[in-house]
Amino acid sequence: MAYEFRQKYSHDLKQRGLVSLTGTLKSGNLSVSLRERYVLEFTKKDGASAFGSGKSVLRSMLTAKYSIPDTIFSPYLSTEAFTWKTWEKARFSAGTLLRVSKRSTFDVFYMYTIFASHPEASQHALGICYYLSL
Repeated sequence: MAYEFRQKYSHDLKQRGLVSLTGTLKSGNLSVSLRERYVLEFTKKDGASAFGSGKSVLRSMLTAKYSIPDTIFSPYLSTEAFTWKTWEKARFSAGTLLRVSKRSTFDVFYMYTIFASHPEASQHALGICYYLSL
């Protein structure tokens, strides 16, 4: 469970409540996980006096990962669908986790996002994330 409060560059304010549940199956170095995440979001547009009515989104993400023995590499493929009453968008990712120590991991990935309402406005992203476990 989580709560987020965000202010975007447009000065819009967002409040989000998130509830997630993940299940993982492992066989040797291969793992497959399914995460279901419900998000309830309220937005206050720039200049508005109150938050608007809530928007619900169900985010379903399926990930397959393989940890290559005796290396720092764990390549993965994932797909995430954003739905509630209808399909809104989907993300497709390919990448690898690079475990450099017990507490430090890098995630290097490519992500493709397609929108149901504007498929021609699809997005491509390359990313690098750093995770530190305390």
